Amino acid sequence: MDHQGASSYGLAFESTAVRPRDNQPNAPIERITWEVVIRNNGTAAYKSSGKCRTNVRMRVYPPELSATRINEIKLQGSLQLGEARKLTSNSGNLGEMSEAASSSYNRKFEIDPENKGMESNEGDNF
Repeated sequence: MDHQGASSYGLAFESTAVRPRDNQPNAPIERITWEVVIRNNGTAAYKSSGKCRTNVRMRVYPPELSATRINEIKLQGSLQLGEARKLTSNSGNLGEMSEAASSSYNRKFEIDPENKGMESNEGDNF
C-alpha cells in the first residue's frame, strides 16, 4: 500500500456470500466458495505493493465444534476512489464441518485484519 500521502483509502464491504463450492447444492458442507465485494470509500486510491498488501479474512465458527476456521485472500493491484471489486475464493475447506450437528455456523469477514493499512475509517472493516 502507498503510505506516503496524507489522504487515505477506505475499504469497506459492499457484500459477502458463502455458498457450496462450484454452486453444487449437494456438495459437502465443508467445501465452500466465498465471495466479497469491497469498495474504496476513502479519499485516495488503494495501491497494493511490497509487504503492505491487505488481506481479506473470513472466519467460520461452528459452535458445537469449538473451533475457528480461517481463510484469506490478498487484495492485490489498485482500487480507485469509489471503485468496487469482487474477490472469490474456493479455499474454504472447513475440515470437520461435516461432523457438526447442524448445517449453520457463524462467520465473520474482515478487511486488513493485521491493520497494516492507513484507512480513513477502520470501523467499517467487518
